[in-house]
Amino acid sequence: MLLERCLSLGIFGHEVTGQLVKPVEPQPELEKPTLDELLQTTSAESREGKRKLEAAVQDAAFAEASPLFAEWLSHLYSDFEGFIPTHDDKRYILNNWIPRSNLSYTQVQTYHKARRHMVAIHRWSDSLLLPDEKLALEVENTHSTDYHTQRELARRVRDSRG
Repeated sequence: MLLERCLSLGIFGHEVTGQLVKPVEPQPELEKPTLDELLQTTSAESREGKRKLEAAVQDAAFAEASPLFAEWLSHLYSDFEGFIPTHDDKRYILNNWIPRSNLSYTQVQTYHKARRHMVAIHRWSDSLLLPDEKLALEVENTHSTDYHTQRELARRVRDSRG
């Protein structure tokens, strides 16, 4: 009896009519209001209003940055021997690192910094660094007061600049 009641209510995604069971038609999703509409109709004074506005701003930022992010992923694949970041890496960069670093989703330099950051925290291989970035790390990590070592590093830096 309980199962029949659940079926009659359509809990399992089906509607019972007589002996036939037919699928329930999905309801069309309501269109989300635009950011401008939300800004005009929602007050940031309440907790729920503030939460809605923050989510809308985040969605708008992601929508605006999506083409640039896709281009960056393509760049990583083509210029770094077919490298593809994992889903967790992409989530970390977009949801944690960029907001925490107070960087813009819509600037190219943000994604170059993200690549260097992921190498620096050892989540990605240093093969994702450009030659001048590798040299800069080497110079930074060389703690030598030896004159010849310092001259050699200075020469390498000068040569890398062309």
